[in-house]
Amino acid sequence: MPSAIVILVGMQNAKDKLNQINEYYFDRCNFFYEFQDLPKKDIAQLCSEILEINFHPNIVEYVHFHSCGNVRKAMKLIRSVEEIGIYKNLELITQADLDN
Repeated sequence: MPSAIVILVGMQNAKDKLNQINEYYFDRCNFFYEFQDLPKKDIAQLCSEILEINFHPNIVEYVHFHSCGNVRKAMKLIRSVEEIGIYKNLELITQADLDN
């Protein structure tokens, strides 16, 4: 008998809500994973891989602090950092460039 792998992605408490809404689907789920906030080293890696401009290490501090480790917020901030750097035609972007 063929089988299929289905990946469901949900928000906080999705596991509990799925159990409440439909226990038959819940019974068929084999694994649940809960994402944690990103540590600073992971934010630094994201900045290195995504930013196409050079950045000062205080940019990592800025993104980590303002995103609170939330991946979605960090990605938005990194995108904004790059847009500011490109707009200001900077070779190296620092936190001071974001405050001005």
